Amino acid sequence: MNQQTTQQDQTTRRPTERPSWRHMTKRQRKNRRRINRLAEYWPELFGAENIKPLKAGVIHDMLKDAKARELPIGHGVLRGALTSYIHTTRYLKAIVAGGARYGLNGQPCGEVTEEDKSVASELLKRRLAQIKQQNIQRQDTGGGESDNRQRGTET
Repeated sequence: MNQQTTQQDQTTRRPTERPSWRHMTKRQRKNRRRINRLAEYWPELFGAENIKPLKAGVIHDMLKDAKARELPIGHGVLRGALTSYIHTTRYLKAIVAGGARYGLNGQPCGEVTEEDKSVASELLKRRLAQIKQQNIQRQDTGGGESDNRQRGTET
């Protein structure tokens, strides 16, 4: 009987680690899929480990490359995917850190300007303040486990 109880405990326990998608909103999952698609087509530029600031106008290069390689991605989808990418917290942190901007081939093509750094820094400050405010509101309302996610804090 003890062995049976142990088996039941093991099967009814909640897993300690949940897949990351379970903590994401529907919009965040959609954006993650968009970014993964970019990484599929241009892995040198959109690696998950190393977020690189993109050169200005990289979308035009991407459209030309997509057409030349006959990739099944249009302007609207590409624009949406890039917008998702450049609004991630990790990308903004990469801009604030400064350094080189990168082209399609993954090679440096210019530098991040001081203006770019200050704009990204301001966006990050606002985002973190918004997240802090949302967390305070959730605590005040006694938000359940499903409301315990932090929006916009992908790392």
